[in-house]
Amino acid sequence: MKEVDLSESVVKHFESLGYTVNCEVKGCDIVARKEDYLIAVEIKRGFNAKLLFQVMDRQNFADEVYIAIPKPKQLRKDAAKIRKLAQILNFGLIYVTLGELSYVDIMHIPTSKDIPRKNIRKSKVTKEAEKRSIELNAGGSTRKKIATAYREKCIAIAAAMYIEGNLTPKELKDKYIGSAGIGNALARNYYGWFDKGDDGRYVLKDSAIDELESGNFSKLFKLYLEKFREKNNLPAIDN
Repeated sequence: MKEVDLSESVVKHFESLGYTVNCEVKGCDIVARKEDYLIAVEIKRGFNAKLLFQVMDRQNFADEVYIAIPKPKQLRKDAAKIRKLAQILNFGLIYVTLGELSYVDIMHIPTSKDIPRKNIRKSKVTKEAEKRSIELNAGGSTRKKIATAYREKCIAIAAAMYIEGNLTPKELKDKYIGSAGIGNALARNYYGWFDKGDDGRYVLKDSAIDELESGNFSKLFKLYLEKFREKNNLPAIDN
């Protein structure tokens, strides 16, 4: 069993409560947002001290913090101790059962605050989650490329270049992206997708096209292609 196997049921639970849910956001396995309220969830295959340290860290910025672990096959004395610890340290406890019908048991709900907290870390987590168009990550992912807001912006730039060819940062912002940070993303060129010509215009590399069409983020690349084609009244992409 992997941690990512546990995340789907946890995501569905918070979505059923009306939260917008994203995975792998600023170090958090799962974040759930509703207006100004932020819940952080850490997923582990078992309970350990490291998990408690993560809970204490997340409590510095999130309004509620939960841990999600597999439901023990036999509810031994340790399970009661973990639940008692959750009450003392005020974190939520979720048991996940995997099978033909996967489900979650909410063993403890932390005491919430009347007024959502405000701090810089919470703002950064919220902004990162808000900038994502679709969720491609799974909570608890390790050694896997994550679809961050920055990566999504670069994919959007690549899609615009794929459609139109050479573009300047201003053309990209005015005609396609409409947000700040275009010039910085092109100059930084973190993924090596873009080439800059002597005239200051940028073009998408062939190697980038191969990566975006067949890699982990092909779904997001296609989403932006369809979005920009519709915006420019161009024919839709054949499936």
